[in-house]
Parts: sequence; C-alpha cells; structure tokens
Amino acid sequence: MTRIIFSFTLLFFSLQIAFAQSSLRCRTGHVYIKSTNAVMNLEANNFQVHSTLDTETGAISFIGLSKSFQWEKGALDQIFASDQFDISAYPKFTYEGEIKNIDQIDFSAAGTYHATINGYLIIGDARRRTKATAIILVAEDLTVSGKSDLSFTIEQANVDKINALLKSKTGANMERLKISEKIIVKANFNYR
Repeated sequence: MTRIIFSFTLLFFSLQIAFAQSSLRCRTGHVYIKSTNAVMNLEANNFQVHSTLDTETGAISFIGLSKSFQWEKGALDQIFASDQFDISAYPKFTYEGEIKNIDQIDFSAAGTYHATINGYLIIGDARRRTKATAIILVAEDLTVSGKSDLSFTIEQANVDKINALLKSKTGANMERLKISEKIIVKANFNYR
C-alpha cells in the first residue's frame, strides 16, 4: 500500500513539473492603449494584467480589469471611477490566442524570436478576431519576456455605438470629437 501511495505521489509531482515547464505565467503584465480624437490623445496603462503562455502548444492569453487602467489625463480616471460611467457590466478584457510559429521558438536557448499570433480580443460584449506580431526574448537565465502589437481598427458601426454610449453617460456630443477608428494596443509580459 505504501508503494502505491508513493508511486501516485511521484507521478503527481512529475506531472506538475512537466506542466510547470511548459506553462509560463506573468502576473504583472502591462497593456497600453491609445486612441485619438479632435481634441486630445486618450492614453491609458494597465500594469495588473495576468498572462499565460504554453511553450508547447503556443496557447497565449491575458486578462485584466477595466477599472485598473490609469489614464494619462487624470480627469478620465475620475469619470471611469464615478457612478456616471458604470463599467461593472464589462469589468474585464481578455485575449485568447495561439502563436502560429511556436515550432520556430526555442525556449531552451537564449535569443530573440519573432512570433505570429492569431486570436480574439474580447472587450465587453465585443469579440474581435485579431492578428498580432510579437517579439519573444529568451534571456540567458531562460526567463521569457514578450512584447506584442495588437492594434486594430474599429468599424464605423462600433464608433457610432461608442459615441452613443459616451453621450448617454456624459451628455457631450461625441461626434464632434471625431474619435479615431485606429486603436493602438501594446502588451508587455515577463514570464516566470
């Protein structure tokens, strides 16, 4: 009986070690977003983004809280934190993707690798298929970091939807601001 328990324990720890080697995690990732309009650039940073990367399958994901964005214009922090603009219906944003050329990245050798990623960026009830490019850096100590560009263009129907939402929340005529259809999204992660 002791041998059976020991064997199961050994098997359990072996599986955990094997899983740990192929699954990398980042708890303090950084996502930067920027959009422009006729009046100003809207820029925000979120340094509380959790990400996972499976070095065998290429599965990559990240998740963050919408309220954790820090806006470059301090007044926007107050608007997003106020009762006037309730984000509780869509508290988080996520990305679920796959590195298509995972076989060209050697996580056991230091180097700089270029990755092509296909996946979905999910913000609120919108699910957008997004292609991304990334630079993956494997350091001498085999720690892994990644930088990615997930920028995209919003369709006119969604721009109208955003304008209507902001007008209902703030009372301002958003159409005069001419919100950019180009949204810049950059992500940085240090995996352990």
